[in-house]
Amino acid sequence: MVHPKTLGSTLISAGQLDKKQFPNSQVVVKGNLVGVVAPTEWEAIQASQQLAATTKWSDWKGLPGSAKLHDYLRKESDWTSAPVQKSGESKGDVNPTIASAHKKLSATYQFSYMKHAPIGPTMALADVQSDGAVHIHTHNQNPQALRGEIAMMLGTTPDHVIVHTHPVPGITADRMAETPARKTKP
Repeated sequence: MVHPKTLGSTLISAGQLDKKQFPNSQVVVKGNLVGVVAPTEWEAIQASQQLAATTKWSDWKGLPGSAKLHDYLRKESDWTSAPVQKSGESKGDVNPTIASAHKKLSATYQFSYMKHAPIGPTMALADVQSDGAVHIHTHNQNPQALRGEIAMMLGTTPDHVIVHTHPVPGITADRMAETPARKTKP
């Protein structure tokens, strides 16, 4: 694989391989994915290093930084690819009631973002069944969101996705005994 120097860069042009040096290697380009296939791993590594030297990528502007993060998320992020899902408990329309309220208050709240991630190796397993149900076994700490994301990826509804969560790396043995596998489904 040939990777850009910075996260978020896009491919401008893939370089060329010296066919005299690598006659059996082939460049593969699919969107921003650039790679080399070759008869041996060592040849693929050498060819990809040579290819990387002539491949051109766009510059990346970087992350917005802590001071501008909330504005960036509100104004520049794509919120259309992950549609809002309403709870089954939500009923009615609050807009008429809000419009007729005598007194209206408005507030904006922001809080710092913190990455909470497992530090050990993890894995997931999917079992797609003949009736269309998909069972996902994972360590995920947000199975409700995972259901929606998997359903969107597969072009189905969350009703067909069942997530089984299991203890994650980092949970101590005494906590594992307290944390049986949980099942999230409609």
